Amino acid sequence: MYISGLSSNIDTTQIIEELMSIERSSIDNIKVKQNLLDKKKEIYNDISSRLNNLKSLASDLSSESAFNIYNVSYSEQSIVQWTIASNAAAANYSVTVNSIATAHTIGSDRKDSSTEALGLTAGVIKINGVDIEVNELDSLNSIRDKINNAEDANVRATVVDNVLRLRSVNTGAENQIQLVDGNNILADLGILSSDSTIKNEFVAASDASITIDGQDITSSTNSITDVIDGATLQLLKTGTTNVSVERDTAAIAAKIKNFVNQYNSAIDLIYSKVTEKRIYPIESESDRYFGLVNGDVTLNNIKYNLNNLFTSGVSGLDESLSSLANIGITKSSFNGTTSDSTSMLAGKLVINDTELNEAIASDFEAVKNLFTKNNGVSDLEVEDYGIGVRVNNYLYNITNSTTGILKSKSSSFEKEISMFQKQIETVEARLETKEESLIKKFAAMEAAMNSSNTQLQWLQQLMGTLF
Repeated sequence: MYISGLSSNIDTTQIIEELMSIERSSIDNIKVKQNLLDKKKEIYNDISSRLNNLKSLASDLSSESAFNIYNVSYSEQSIVQWTIASNAAAANYSVTVNSIATAHTIGSDRKDSSTEALGLTAGVIKINGVDIEVNELDSLNSIRDKINNAEDANVRATVVDNVLRLRSVNTGAENQIQLVDGNNILADLGILSSDSTIKNEFVAASDASITIDGQDITSSTNSITDVIDGATLQLLKTGTTNVSVERDTAAIAAKIKNFVNQYNSAIDLIYSKVTEKRIYPIESESDRYFGLVNGDVTLNNIKYNLNNLFTSGVSGLDESLSSLANIGITKSSFNGTTSDSTSMLAGKLVINDTELNEAIASDFEAVKNLFTKNNGVSDLEVEDYGIGVRVNNYLYNITNSTTGILKSKSSSFEKEISMFQKQIETVEARLETKEESLIKKFAAMEAAMNSSNTQLQWLQQLMGTLF
């Protein structure tokens, strides 16, 4: 047990703590370096996130399907609903729904109870070729359950007001329920008559009938997918409506603007970080974190390359629509304000909505090619690719989660942070050993001084007896 200053009257514990505090300053210095790397990693992660979002938008705009967006309008909303795919085309149609496809629905006679045993003769009935075993203990509910548990019967059984109802899973005349009786079970239930014809038919099986621009079409379902390319027609009720399918130019313009705005967001962040100045002298903890990536070569290169990818033309296209500038998306210019200067130096772009909308409306195919040209084609020069394609290709090498440049930088930061952590642990272990050594040395000193004090007291007592 070590008690500080018991013999020496010196606060050796405080002396040890002060000595160790001086030694631990090296750990504090390492932690500062570690924190700076953490902040650098945060900056890179923020930039990586914005570039990933930009890549996602570029990937979308590199595909022709991104531009095949349509609006559907109806003169009468409740007749038919159209779902449009990317391979649709703008057109107008007159649609008359003459009849809706129905599912065959039949039922039994009404019984006194749905739960009591019906006393039927045991046997097997067939529903759409599937065997259902019935016995004298079965009730309407148990027969319902047996039918619903049978695979591939393609009917759904319910009990409504003590009537067993069978409804075909599929609509259309071809899906009429097929029945084979066994031991007169279906006849006893009242589903079949004595001549084996259906006794209680609630809904006949029928096909849908529509007329599109004078052409008659039948379908076994109310969801028609094979009549007009890129369109699924969902029939709702009988009646006539005019349907207009038009290209959604507003949605296309919005996609392009989102793409440019995300570029501006990413480029603005990069520029702000690579031009941010270090603060000297450091007067607060937050001062340490300014300008951590000032002049960073990797980030400057990304900014420079993205500037070029967005502003340079696409070769092989008509000169009137071969660059973003031709559709109203131009470089920021300096108009005398600080914000203008920053936007210009960062390489941000400005969107003229009127010019963009006019370009899409007047020459849609050219605008689409400006973004999608040579998508899927390898080993061409950068200028041979559309804007969306070239940006997507470039950012793949930057943001790839395994091999991307930003992933490599992040991994480098993590390795350095880990290295510093190991240094901290090594120093802490060494200091712990040193502290233990100091405690032992001071304890030995206290023991020696205690022994000396004891001897001194003995001599003083001895001298006192002699005189």
